[in-house]
Amino acid sequence: MKKIVIAVVLFAIVITGGVLLYVNYRNNEKIDKEDQEESVDQGNDEESQEEEDTEEEETEDSSTGETDMSKFSEQTQTVGNSSGKDSAEYDLMEINDTAMDGYHRFEFVLESDEEDFAEVEATLVSSGGYIKIRLDRVTSDSSGIPYQGQRTINKDGVVKLYHAVTPNEAEEVYNIGIDSDTSFYLHQGEGLTVILDVKYPGTSDENESAVEDPEEFSSGVQSLTGTNTTGDVRIGSYSWGVEGSVLKFTWSTSSASGNPTPPTTAEYISADKKIVVKFGNVQKDSVLGSDNVFEADLSSPVERVEGSKSGGDNVYEFILAKGTEYRIYRTTSPNQIVIEIKR
Repeated sequence: MKKIVIAVVLFAIVITGGVLLYVNYRNNEKIDKEDQEESVDQGNDEESQEEEDTEEEETEDSSTGETDMSKFSEQTQTVGNSSGKDSAEYDLMEINDTAMDGYHRFEFVLESDEEDFAEVEATLVSSGGYIKIRLDRVTSDSSGIPYQGQRTINKDGVVKLYHAVTPNEAEEVYNIGIDSDTSFYLHQGEGLTVILDVKYPGTSDENESAVEDPEEFSSGVQSLTGTNTTGDVRIGSYSWGVEGSVLKFTWSTSSASGNPTPPTTAEYISADKKIVVKFGNVQKDSVLGSDNVFEADLSSPVERVEGSKSGGDNVYEFILAKGTEYRIYRTTSPNQIVIEIKR
């Protein structure tokens, strides 16, 4: 009987010990597993933080606000190739222009059965004050800008987009008027889109164009004060249009010395029905060009404007259909001289 009791006690001790060992093992295993999960979570958190830091660094790098101008130059540039495309035809569907950071972007959107471009060429015409872009094999133009028509830009020295006449029916030519020589970058966009980026020749603040002391409308002699006496003013281009009850004619000007206004006078000559504007001491006039001759038909009451060189003055005569009043003034940002003639 005594031996049976001892055996039962020993068995109970063994069973109890085994249970305790198993419970202790399970607890340790659970703790190890929790430690491993915590370690993995910490690792994921660290990786996530590293990714966030990297994204922040990349964002900071891409948001410096500086534009890479290393591909811009004043040399002639081309994209595409006309070889083997004598029968190819392209439609110019639209032209978009956008102010960018330090340059102006022009997008020429083409359509064709062709998969790539015929030749597109961009050239700086320093003597004319513009960048010429020629699009070969373009036989249809739906841009909405008629021949000898223009889209006014007037942004930091990029003046206008002008649709030039060309004797070649299988090409289109546009001139981008600029106040002074500048660099540009011609490249391919998405699909059959040609992009021409033109660096702004000048700088201005974000405010609207400032008009400096415009005269009242009159038929008397008018002049501009505080003009440039160093003789380095350049007239880069012109534009005109009708705004309400006036016809507005604008010359864009620039100067290395900072004052872009040449000595300027205007006079209405009633006997001849014309307004004569004279600019003195101009270094270069891209409107008159190398021949020192200019003529353009305008709109009522101005039949046409004629430009020429007379002595030391650059002279523009506005031939009128009737007597009227006018005023002449200058603006800054962009730098311009403007004459307004009542209709």
